[in-house]
This record gives sequence, structure tokens and C-alpha cells, in this order.
Amino acid sequence: MTELELTDSYHDFLLERLRDPAQAEAYLNAALEDENAETFHLALQDVAQAHNLQPDVSLSDNLADDKARWSKVALIFRSLNLRIAARYPDAA
Repeated sequence: MTELELTDSYHDFLLERLRDPAQAEAYLNAALEDENAETFHLALQDVAQAHNLQPDVSLSDNLADDKARWSKVALIFRSLNLRIAARYPDAA
């Protein structure tokens, strides 16, 4: 099996797992913890693709305008019936 076949197979596996709302939620939350904002962007694209959202909802156009970018994020979250929430980390 070639590296490309393994990558394609993993991507298909990932998309299948992300169809489960609990898995999508965990994936997005894990991506939010990364210091690189691009990680969340890519994770959100994966979840949107897994749920067959229309291309006009994706963030792939790399909008420079933050307001427009967050409008698209909010639209994707509403489409997936997910909510954005802020919380303090659990006390140690």
C-alpha cells in the first residue's frame, strides 16, 4: 500500500468518525486548544466536509475580514447544530 493510499484511507476514516456529533465536538475542541489558529480552521473544514455542507459555507477562501470569517464559522456551527461556548478550565 502506498503512502497516498494510506492518507486517503485515513481521511475517509476521519470523515466517517466526524459524522458522529460527539466525535466532531471533541475534534473541534481539541483543535481549539492548539496555539495555531490554522489548526481550528482545518478541523472545521473537515467537520463541514464530513457533514456534506455546501462549499459556500467553508472557510477555504481565506477571508481577510474577521467579521466575515466569524459569520461563516457561526453558520457552519448552526448547520451542525453545535454551539460555541467559553468555559474556564477545570480546577486542578
